[in-house]
Amino acid sequence: TIISNCDTYVYLGSNDMDTVRGVAFRADVPEADILNMPAGTSWIFRRGEKAMRGRQFPTKEFIRQKEEEAELEAEADSEPAAAGRKGGTYVLGTNGRG
Repeated sequence: TIISNCDTYVYLGSNDMDTVRGVAFRADVPEADILNMPAGTSWIFRRGEKAMRGRQFPTKEFIRQKEEEAELEAEADSEPAAAGRKGGTYVLGTNGRG
């Protein structure tokens, strides 16, 4: 099968009992643990390694945080440079000539 030929296999969940049995066997856990996986979790299988539990990356939160950081940077870049500042960093002892 295709799965048998994969070096890495990420299982996100299923209600198919044949799949559940196979994943439970490979993960060495009871079938009930596979059937009752919380949303956002996974099992990761890599050739030559022990099965690992995983969590999905919080993409929406990550994008929102990066957008907020970009907005803050844009605001800081649009402010007039204050005396004694250079490139967003305070330069001490230069009287603004740094």
